[in-house]
Amino acid sequence: MNRCLLSALLGLLAVGFVGIAAATAQDATASPATVGTIHSPDGRNGISLHLDSQGTLSYSVTHEARRVIGASLLGLRRRDQDFRQGLVLAAVDDLETRQETYPLRAGIMPMVDQPHRRRRFGFRNAAGTPLTIDLDAGNEGVAFRYGFPDVQDDVQTILTEVTEFRVGLGAQGWLQPYNNASHYSPAYEDYYFAVKPGDRPPNSRGGATRGWSLPALFNIASANAWVLLSESGTDG
Repeated sequence: MNRCLLSALLGLLAVGFVGIAAATAQDATASPATVGTIHSPDGRNGISLHLDSQGTLSYSVTHEARRVIGASLLGLRRRDQDFRQGLVLAAVDDLETRQETYPLRAGIMPMVDQPHRRRRFGFRNAAGTPLTIDLDAGNEGVAFRYGFPDVQDDVQTILTEVTEFRVGLGAQGWLQPYNNASHYSPAYEDYYFAVKPGDRPPNSRGGATRGWSLPALFNIASANAWVLLSESGTDG
């Protein structure tokens, strides 16, 4: 049994953390090797996995051949192991095609029934401990997921995570701040604010903020697309 601790879902909607990282001209000069790319069954959405000379992982996302998420860091540190750098590629599984089917309890669509493609990439850190990254691409969006093949039923603690979502400088976003919980409000249900890359979260009704939270919506004008970032599947 693989214990998967984090997965991120990126929905891509065509038009006719979380901190916001801004993609700059400097990012374009970095050229990590592309480990693999998968595309949705209709070919419109793509997600790529990259590995640089320091053994650091990153990913990028395209929609209709236009980049909507620039090369963005992947990595984390468990209490017992570090997966932020020093990684080497160990295995690449065959590409799978799956059919995702489940009912919806609300909305105009009573049933989700759509194909998607998935591929697993295996890595080892400097200590030889394995890490897997699953890439998934469907017609409605793309996703990635961390996995620990060496973990069975014992509990592991994540001390640091460097996962980021890197959008262009011209992106317009709508996010809610993550606050300290109070007697009158929870930490994660605040107002959504219009922001741009590099903006710090404002102090809002919960008092001092601790960062931005998900889900997050961005309009990527340069790609003529909307991007919805969310998090799911954290229980494996």
